[in-house]
Amino acid sequence: MTSFSKNNLRADHIRRFGQASGTPLFDSVVGARHDVPASPPRPTEIQQARFEAAPKAIPTGNDTKRLARTIQLAEAVHLAEDQQKVFELLLNEGPMTNKEMGERLGMDASTISARNNELRAFGLIKDAGKRQCRITRMIVHAWDIR
Repeated sequence: MTSFSKNNLRADHIRRFGQASGTPLFDSVVGARHDVPASPPRPTEIQQARFEAAPKAIPTGNDTKRLARTIQLAEAVHLAEDQQKVFELLLNEGPMTNKEMGERLGMDASTISARNNELRAFGLIKDAGKRQCRITRMIVHAWDIR
């Protein structure tokens, strides 16, 4: 009896609104063959341009959380002027060697090394591994924010 009442409701709906209103949402396009799946519509030029301009990589939640924690820790420590310069350079530019940081900040590499040791003691920066320095071409340690 339930199916009978459903069928009567459907028949009444089709009589009032037409056959097309009763079709499921995911049916194939009207007039298309049912044995061949409908192809998706091609994107417009504007849609294609938006897709190509969209960022291809999104930072993960762990990266964002780690960066926020490091910034909060740096604000709580009250860094000296030179320490702040080194920290902000690493924060903005990414992993760098002592000599590269010295060239960018106009400081000696030994001064940068001392500031890096202090920042490591605070837990703000870490060793990012060894790589070739862009200035000296020697294999040395690079530093990055924690």
